Amino acid sequence: SSATSLNWDQAQQRLLVTNPREGTINAFDLVNGNVSLFCNFGVQDPNLEKHTPIKSVLDTVGNRIVTIGGYLRFEGDFYTQSYRINSCDLKDGTTKNLANEDSATENLIRSPSGLALDLQKNIGYVFHTVVEVTDGYQTQRNSILEIDLSTGTRKEFAAFQTFDNPRGDITFDQASGKLIFTSLRNATLYTIDTSTKSIATLTNNVIDNT
Repeated sequence: SSATSLNWDQAQQRLLVTNPREGTINAFDLVNGNVSLFCNFGVQDPNLEKHTPIKSVLDTVGNRIVTIGGYLRFEGDFYTQSYRINSCDLKDGTTKNLANEDSATENLIRSPSGLALDLQKNIGYVFHTVVEVTDGYQTQRNSILEIDLSTGTRKEFAAFQTFDNPRGDITFDQASGKLIFTSLRNATLYTIDTSTKSIATLTNNVIDNT
């Protein structure tokens, strides 16, 4: 229920459905129609903690599915929220934490709406919101965060002055090495060359009004 991502595992002829309500990824067998639990993220007591996977991307090189999601830790009437990037092995569904906020001191993930993977370099790109405080005032802007999925280290890849909520989504073109992301504010698809960081308009409603 309330699926947020759908990935086709072609080798196993199944759809992998991200279910934030249960904190799981379910498998839908395309041959016999059976549904089964493929992966959960280790939540033992829902009264103490909750994991809500937001976006999942299939990694055919690493034979895994990589997910970004929120993590809530409850303490009485209060809770703390952070975000994590986890993976599930396509063979047995075992999970691994690739990046979290526990040890991060800067470039924290905030309100992510999209995740993209450079499969050859093992790098994740997160489309999220940056909150900055200047002279006591909070401002927000959109940003793409680059995270090394081997070490968990992160840095800001691209900063935008606009703030659109929801922003849209992001994906990575493995052939060209370009990121493609959406801006819902002006119904536009953009590309970013990851080697030069140059931004170009791929298409929008003004150019292609059909």
